[in-house]
Amino acid sequence: MSDARARTIAAYQADAEAYASGTTAVPDSVPADLDEFARRVGPGGRVVEIGSGSGRDAGELEARGLVVRRTDVTPAFVALMRAAGHDADVLDPLTDDLGGPYDGVWANAVLLHLSREELPVVLARLRAATVPGGILHASRHFAQIAQAFRQLWRELGPERADRAFEGFQVHGCLSGGRGAENKEKCKRDAHSALRMTWPRTGIPRATGLSSAT
Repeated sequence: MSDARARTIAAYQADAEAYASGTTAVPDSVPADLDEFARRVGPGGRVVEIGSGSGRDAGELEARGLVVRRTDVTPAFVALMRAAGHDADVLDPLTDDLGGPYDGVWANAVLLHLSREELPVVLARLRAATVPGGILHASRHFAQIAQAFRQLWRELGPERADRAFEGFQVHGCLSGGRGAENKEKCKRDAHSALRMTWPRTGIPRATGLSSAT
């Protein structure tokens, strides 16, 4: 685990209640992504949420007809979800058994906490835990995810990479930047998601989505 990620987990652990109470409202940019994800996974689909935090998004996904496994690497968040009456697991997507197979993975504003070295490892593990054609939602980190997929293609070789990732769909914001300016750009988008599907060329292909797609 990188030092930066360890510090982030420690900070959340120390301030979990305050963070949870301050993030009860769903941001304006998120409902469209929740709707799109739920539609593509399908009613009754089994989803694992990486980084559930307070469990807000899990509740929204369940309201849209999905079955959600709540997880977080921070024990204090898991304790809060359990206290609210939900099953929840302490889970580090970098090292722990992810279970599955799942129809989709919801990782909203989570993968930015991974280092450049950790991200490809987690992507490969998430893919292995999903069904063929499974869907990963990862907000606002599309460029980094595309770069990590290219790294995996180089490391695995074309044939192994195609077998491992064929059809894997990734949703994320078009902009790969960080900070307030990037967040505002995502909010202004008519649809804040793109779909990236692993093709046989070894280069992930991005296709714009809209709620009518």
